[in-house]
Amino acid sequence: MSPFQRHIDACNNLPSPAGFIPFRIGAAQVGWLGPELARALTFFPREFHFDAEGVALAGRLRSPGTRAEALATTAQSLARRGFFTLRGEPFDVRAAPDGPVLAMLDRGAIPAFGVMAQGVHLNGLVRRPEGLHVWVAVRSRSKAVAPGQLDHLVAGGMPAGLGPEECLVKEAAEEASIPAGLAIKAKRTARLSYVMRDNQGMRRDILHAFDLELPEDFTPIPNDGEVERFELWPARRLLEAVRDTDAVKFNVNLVLIDLFLREGLIDAASEEGRALRRGLDQGPSVPPGATSRSHRGGRPPAAGRSSAAAGHNRPAAPHSSGAAAGRSTPAAAAARNRRAAAAGRHRHWPRRAPGHRVPARRRSRRPRRPRRGGAVAGRRSHSRRHGRDASPAPGRRGRRGPRQPAPRRQRYGASWSGPSLGP
Repeated sequence: MSPFQRHIDACNNLPSPAGFIPFRIGAAQVGWLGPELARALTFFPREFHFDAEGVALAGRLRSPGTRAEALATTAQSLARRGFFTLRGEPFDVRAAPDGPVLAMLDRGAIPAFGVMAQGVHLNGLVRRPEGLHVWVAVRSRSKAVAPGQLDHLVAGGMPAGLGPEECLVKEAAEEASIPAGLAIKAKRTARLSYVMRDNQGMRRDILHAFDLELPEDFTPIPNDGEVERFELWPARRLLEAVRDTDAVKFNVNLVLIDLFLREGLIDAASEEGRALRRGLDQGPSVPPGATSRSHRGGRPPAAGRSSAAAGHNRPAAPHSSGAAAGRSTPAAAAARNRRAAAAGRHRHWPRRAPGHRVPARRRSRRPRRPRRGGAVAGRRSHSRRHGRDASPAPGRRGRRGPRQPAPRRQRYGASWSGPSLGP
C-alpha cells in the first residue's frame, strides 16, 4: 500500500453509518446523530420530533431564520451539558453541497449533528529555477484542532452566507495579509470530501482547493494569531513530510496529495497514483451505502451497540399484519405525524425516550363491588330531586339534615325491607 494512502484512510474511517440516526429538516436529510445526542434531544419536544425514520426538526419551523434560532437555543443548552464547545461562528446547513440553505448551526456543533461543512484551502506556490516551492503555515499552539502542526498558506471554514471565492478572499486577508487583488487570482483546482468519525461525532467535510502563483518577493505575514509563522519549503521536502510523518494537519494531507498528483511529484498514471486518485474522489456528501432508512425505527440504539445489534436492520413487518390485528403500524403512525405536522397541528411528544409506546388502558378484571341497597339504592326520585320531599334517602345526605346511617343489611347489598322506593 502507498505510504500516502494512510492519510486518505484516516479521513475516511467511517465505512457505514451504523449506530447513527438520520437527522432531517423537512423531507431532506441533513445530518447524522449519535445515540447520546439523540437521547438529549428528547428533552426538546417542541423543536425535535421522532418517527420511524429518525429525528426531524419541527414542521412549524418553516424558514431558515426560525430554524437557526431553534438550533442555536438547543446548541447553547447542549454545550452547557458538555456535548461540544461553541465557536461563535454559524455555518450554513444544506442537504447537498450546492443545495439551498435550510438553516444555520454553530460551527462547534457541526460534527455532533453530522451536518456537512465546507472549507477552503489555498496552495501558495512559488516557481523557482530549482523547482516548485510551497508556502507552509505553522499553526498556533493555542488552536483547538491540530495545534502546532503544518497547514496551508490559507485555510478556513466557510461561514454562513459566503461562497468559496468570497471565503478565500476573507481568509487570505485575515490569516496571511494577502491583498484582495492578489487573492482573487487564485484558481480553483479540486473539490475533495471525506467522512470521518471522531470524538465529537461525524465530520462530513467538503474541501475547495485553490492554487495561487505568488511572486518570489512576496512574504505572507500572520495577522489573526492563528498562525505562528510561514515558511517556504521545496515541494519535495513537503512531500517527504506528508509521506513519512504526521506533522501535517489531517485533512491538509488530502489537498497536498492532490497537488503532488497534479504537479507530477507522484506519477498519476502509475498504479499508486490511480489508487490515490480513487481514494481522493471516493468521499461523497454522505457515508457510503447510507440511505434515509439506514436506521429503522425512531428509538436510538443503545450506547456501544451498532444499529444491527440493536435490531434496526431487521426487515420491516408487512403493514397488513398490523391492520389485520386492529393496531396502527409504526409506518402508519409516522405518516399521520407527518400529515399533522404539515397541517400545523402536530401534538408534541412527551418527554420520554423516542419510540416509547404507551400501553393501552385495560379494563379492570376485578369484579365490581355491589351497590349498597340494590340497583336503586341511593337514587333520588323526581320529587326528591326537585325538593318536594325533603326526607333523605337511606344512607345518603339529603337536601336538609345530617347524614343518616343506613341499616346494616343495606351496607352489604341485601334487599331493602323498608318502604318502597318505586316511582
